[in-house]
This record gives sequence, C-alpha cells and structure tokens, in this order.
Amino acid sequence: MSTTSTADHDVPVLIAGGSLVGMTTAALLGHFGVPTMVVERHRGTAIHPRAAFIMQRSMEIMRTIGLEDAIRDRSSEQFDQDAAIMAVVSLAGEEIAWYLPRLNDGVRDLSPSERLFASQIAIEPLLEERARELGADIRFGTELVDFEQDEDGVTARIRDRDGGPVSTVRARYLIAADGVKSGIREQLGIGQTGHGTFSKSVTIYFRADVRPLLRDRTLGVIMVVNDTLQGFFRIQKPYQAGFLAVHGLGDPANPNSDVWTGLTEQGASNSSARGSASRTSR
Repeated sequence: MSTTSTADHDVPVLIAGGSLVGMTTAALLGHFGVPTMVVERHRGTAIHPRAAFIMQRSMEIMRTIGLEDAIRDRSSEQFDQDAAIMAVVSLAGEEIAWYLPRLNDGVRDLSPSERLFASQIAIEPLLEERARELGADIRFGTELVDFEQDEDGVTARIRDRDGGPVSTVRARYLIAADGVKSGIREQLGIGQTGHGTFSKSVTIYFRADVRPLLRDRTLGVIMVVNDTLQGFFRIQKPYQAGFLAVHGLGDPANPNSDVWTGLTEQGASNSSARGSASRTSR
C-alpha cells in the first residue's frame, strides 16, 4: 500500500461514514482542533426521518460544539416539545398507557439541556454544516475501498461513486462509523454480541390530516398494539404527514416479527397506500 509520501491525501483522522455518528465525531474533533476527512457512500445526508429521540447527554454534547440552540429550534419546527410517549389500540380508539406524559418528566432538573424529539433528516445537515465550519473535509458519494494498518497509522483507498480514479488517504487513525453492517469491523474480524435483529420491520410513510385523531393530545411517540399489528407512529407538524413503523403482525403475545419477507416493491407500494389510510383512520 501507499506510504505517507505517496498518498494523495494526508489527514490525522479518516472517518468512514457520514451519518449521525460520523458527523458528530468530525464536529467534536474539529472543536478540539483535529482535522478530519469524512467519506460517505451516500450522496447526501439522510432522506428519511429515522431516529428522532435525542437524550440529555447528547444535547449536552451538542451544546459543547455550539449546536444546542439550532437543534432545539429545528426540533420545535418538527414536533411538539416535551410531548408524550404513550400506547393505543388505534389512533382513534382506546388508550392503553401513558409511559411518559411529558418527555422530560423525572429528568428535567438533572441538566440545563433537555430531551428532544428531532428526526435524522433535520439534525444531519446541522452537524454537516458545523463539522465543515470546524475544518472537516466531507466527501459524499465516496466509498472506502479498502485499508491497511501499520505501526504508524492507516493507508486507505477511497473512490468517488460517480467515477474517477481511486485515491489514497494516509491517516493516523481510521474511525469506523459505517453502520451496523460495518465492512471495516468485518475486515478487522471484530465480532458482535447481544440480541441481534429484533424484527424485520417496515416503515409506511404517509400524508393524511390526522389532527382530528390526535384529539388535542400532545403526542411524540404513539405505540400501537392490536391484533393486526404492533408498531409506532411519529407525526410531524402540522399533523398532515408522518410514518408508521410496523415491527410485528398478529397476536401481540406471539407476533410475527418478520414483516418484510416476501414483500415485493409492488406489494410494498400497494400495502403502503392502503395501510397509511386505514391505520390513521381507525
């Protein structure tokens, strides 16, 4: 592999993966004066809401790099602040339990920062902008081809997905922020422990006016448990769009957690159209 003198790029830290973890790492290192290069195979930040719950400690970290106010503002644009986490049989039907009537109940006095609801599509652009301000070289549409470690650091090869030659990067450190199916971890032979896959879920994105179904309730995460499905709603302001994540089908005591096996693209489209309408109108 290439050495420092022959590499196309030389940087203290190379970060593989530019989602929440990679961008946060780049911003934090930049805050402490450490230059980074971020390579992300996707051509931009997240296009789906994905994760939407930010804990207090995370907000304290965002405060460190000057993003707390911006994230709070973005959160308030998307969701009701301090909204509830609760469960229902259906949006229009019986309430099962209120797990947290207010998101910050019990923890409000532990920190000057608060828990927030904010989706990944809202937070990633803020992290990207801040990381660039702090000196990160961020390259979307770029994938890590391979790497080799020696006693002084790492030499990696990267490639623009839209074409062009493979280039080399010399770094003191390589950070694997490339997700649960990390190719870097696999190459290093680092295994995993724990439960593994909880379910093979599907997410139904919908547009529908659900304000009448909310019945003036301030709801953040709405868990759904009935004999047809188990999952949860997230509904954004002005309450005319959101998503339903379905992680179980059938009897809640013994659900089928493999929701996607045999699901074709056409079937998913048809099911999404029917499901978004029926689940929000029950």
